[in-house]
Amino acid sequence: MEINPMFSALLPIVFVVGLFVIIALIYKVSNKGLRETLQRQAAKRGGYVEEKFYHFFPRLVIPYVDKKVIVYSTPGGKNSPPYTHLKFKFSSSKNIRLTVYKEGLFSKFGKSLGMQDLIVDDPTFDESFIIQGKDEMQVRQLLSSEVKEKLLTLVSWNMNLSINRSSVRLCVPSVLKTDTDCELFIDAGLTVVRKIMQLC
Repeated sequence: MEINPMFSALLPIVFVVGLFVIIALIYKVSNKGLRETLQRQAAKRGGYVEEKFYHFFPRLVIPYVDKKVIVYSTPGGKNSPPYTHLKFKFSSSKNIRLTVYKEGLFSKFGKSLGMQDLIVDDPTFDESFIIQGKDEMQVRQLLSSEVKEKLLTLVSWNMNLSINRSSVRLCVPSVLKTDTDCELFIDAGLTVVRKIMQLC
């Protein structure tokens, strides 16, 4: 029996698509707890949970003014952990740039070689994080007492905050599945978002 050449050409594509669908279904079934946690956060914050076939994890969407705050997770790989992200896009004529991440051994070495680390005159915050930005006065405005307090709740999670011109990204290297963890993470992200919108 002769195999149709068209079928032979399509077979690898069908196999890859089928494999992707199976993996996506496994992730969806295994993430029931995460979905329920995000649904509780959605109900509390006037948002909703979306699940699209190409997302490995459910996503929480929180309307904010006329924009959206999106909370989602990404799977880890062989050499990297899974991450939980909070993302917000905004419009501003100001060139806002800020990076905040946990101070560690490599960053201490980098500082000794002249890597930028701004000081915001808050000993606990300054000792916990590396702070980088384009405009020191703008950085101090962004890192209000409330913002610093919320970010400090995430210091043990190796939090990374990046504000780059028109987007906010907050991430931690784990999938947050409990109500308490999600609450802390989302509260910190929304506090940053509110401060950004005040300054734009």
